[in-house]
Amino acid sequence: MQKLLVTMVAALAFLAPTQARAVIFLGARVGYAMPSGDVQQSAPMKNNISANIPIQVDAGMSVLSILSLGVYGSYGPTSIAKDLKSSCSALGVSCSGQNLRFGVQANLRPPLILNSLWGGVFAGLERQKLSFGSSDATYSGWETGLQAGYDFSVLPFIKIGPFASYSFAQFTSASGATIGTKAQHTALTFGLRGLFDF
Repeated sequence: MQKLLVTMVAALAFLAPTQARAVIFLGARVGYAMPSGDVQQSAPMKNNISANIPIQVDAGMSVLSILSLGVYGSYGPTSIAKDLKSSCSALGVSCSGQNLRFGVQANLRPPLILNSLWGGVFAGLERQKLSFGSSDATYSGWETGLQAGYDFSVLPFIKIGPFASYSFAQFTSASGATIGTKAQHTALTFGLRGLFDF
């Protein structure tokens, strides 16, 4: 029993984060997100938004070069749908939009030879703002999704590479607009991520 206890303590000591095994990371991403689904029932996203261009910051801690836990924050301009933009032009007003997202994430890397690959999950809040001249409509709700990518080492502590993510979301409240029957929307995002390990 004593030998088993000593073995367990030794294993925990090996797995516990140490200065050599727990690494703080900072990252930045730029991407192109293609939304689909509905703002609310019978109100397709494509009628208002053709794309979002998110600029994202990642921060957290990597343990044993396998598990990464952290937070993310994303903000970027929205590309307004063609028909809506035409309607705004006909009325002589400008249309624009911004998308804000933030939340938590967890990613895994395969050990040894495949550790340039990574993949994981994220969950948080999303806020989509649309401006029509002097009027604004802001939709807020939750999101969750999957993400994956591949890192190329350019310097010992700097990596860069492509990523893709797929999110599921739903707007649950609105300001300057009304939410009727709630409906889900999705977004497929491709882009480039840079990562710096301290």
